[in-house]
Amino acid sequence: MKDIVVRKAINEDFDLLVSLRVELLKYENILNSKNKFNDVRIEKSKELIKTYLYQENSVFFVAEVFGKLVGYIHGTKDKNPNDLEGYIQGLFVLEKYRQNGVGSLLLNSLIKWFDGKKHGLTTDINNELSLNFYKKHGYKVVEKKEQRDDIVFMVNQ
Repeated sequence: MKDIVVRKAINEDFDLLVSLRVELLKYENILNSKNKFNDVRIEKSKELIKTYLYQENSVFFVAEVFGKLVGYIHGTKDKNPNDLEGYIQGLFVLEKYRQNGVGSLLLNSLIKWFDGKKHGLTTDINNELSLNFYKKHGYKVVEKKEQRDDIVFMVNQ
């Protein structure tokens, strides 16, 4: 797909970012019933986006196809106990636009923002699409999360 534009999110993207985040929550709920989809999670998502959209150590990149927002990735920079410089908070691409390079373009934009430094993410062990996507891009599963046996922690190598 040639007509993909990736850019940093702006204030005018807020409502569309929230709607994409809601789609991500629905998808997570289908994969794993422990990921409850409800109004509380939607409100928390709105607050998360509102909080992180303009923080210096946080970025949202969005992907547009012919002016339509079709995906996003959210990352944060901060030193943490795992010696990581950054963390991928979330990545979502509308189903119709998957397998067309949108996710890869978003991820590459975030990697550049991380300045190529080591970073990590968590994903649901049942989300084969996510696991395979990140493995294809050089990420490795390094541990299962202690608090939930259905979540894995991955880092770039």
